[in-house]
Amino acid sequence: MSVTTSVIIPAFHCEKFLPRALESLRNQTYQDFDVIVAADDGFDYLPLAQGMLGDRVRQVFTPKTGSGPAKARHAALSATSAKMVAFLDVDDEYPARRLEVLVPLALEHGAAACNISRIDDATREFVNSSCPPGTPVGGFMKQKHVPWLDGPLVPVVRRDCLPDYPDMWIFEDIFFLTRVIGRIGDAMPVVDDDDVNYRYLIQKNSLSYGADRDEPIKHYYRTILRQAKEDGDLFEGVSQEGRDAFWHSFNLKAQRDDAYRIAKLSEPGLDFQTFSPRFDAAMARLVAAVPARLRAWAP
Repeated sequence: MSVTTSVIIPAFHCEKFLPRALESLRNQTYQDFDVIVAADDGFDYLPLAQGMLGDRVRQVFTPKTGSGPAKARHAALSATSAKMVAFLDVDDEYPARRLEVLVPLALEHGAAACNISRIDDATREFVNSSCPPGTPVGGFMKQKHVPWLDGPLVPVVRRDCLPDYPDMWIFEDIFFLTRVIGRIGDAMPVVDDDDVNYRYLIQKNSLSYGADRDEPIKHYYRTILRQAKEDGDLFEGVSQEGRDAFWHSFNLKAQRDDAYRIAKLSEPGLDFQTFSPRFDAAMARLVAAVPARLRAWAP
C-alpha cells in the first residue's frame, strides 16, 4: 500500500496500551498513513493491530529483545519508504486532527510539531503542557528552545530531513528533536491547538516518574552537561547558542533533581510529579539569572 505518511510505534510489553493508541489513529481525520509497530520484546502484535486497522499495519522486530526505543524506531524507519514519518509512543494518543494539520506543515517546512498535553493516565486530568507559558501560537521553534520544554515535542518529519535517533535510554527524543530542527534551518513550526496537541499520558511507574528514575537521570544530566561544554557527539549539528541553552537548562534541572532527592529523605514515598510544582518558585528565580537570549522561547 502506497501512503504519504508512516506512523511508527515502538512496542515493549504493551498489549494493554496498544489498542488505545491504535484507536486514536483510527479516529484521525487524515487517513493517508500506514502503521509500523516495532516490537522490542519479540511479541507478535500483528493480530491485535490488524484486527483494528487492517492491512495498513506492519510489524518489524529489533535484532535483540530489549534493545531500546531508539533501535526500535530505527528498525521501523528501515521498513518504510513513505515521504513523511510520524511517531507515537504506545501509551500515548493522537487527537483526531493531528495528522491533518501537521503533515502539510511538515511537507512545506521539513518538519512540524504541536504542543503536548500531559495528562495523568489514572485520572485523565490535565497536568500541564510541554511548551512554556508565552509560546506563540503558530510560532517557530529553534534548537535553543528545546531544553526548556517540559517534555520534548514529537515532530512529523519529511523523510529527507530525518536524522538518526541517538542511542540513549533517556532524553533520546530531546536530542532527536534538536537534530531535526537543525536539519530544517533552525526554525520548526509549532501548533498549539487542543484538537492537534499530542496527548502524553503520564504513567506513575515510568522511568521519568517512577521510583527507579534517580540514578539513570543523574547519569544523563552529568553526561549532557559535560558534552554541552565539550561539543560532544550528542551535540553534533547543534549551534553554539543551542549548546549554551542546553547547559543552562540542564544545570537548573540538575539542581531541581538534587532538591527532589533531599525532599525524599523526609518523604520516602514522594514522586517527582508531586514534587516538581513545589520547586516552581525556586526554578523561576534560577531561570531569571540565565542570559535572556538563552531563556525559553527567546527570539
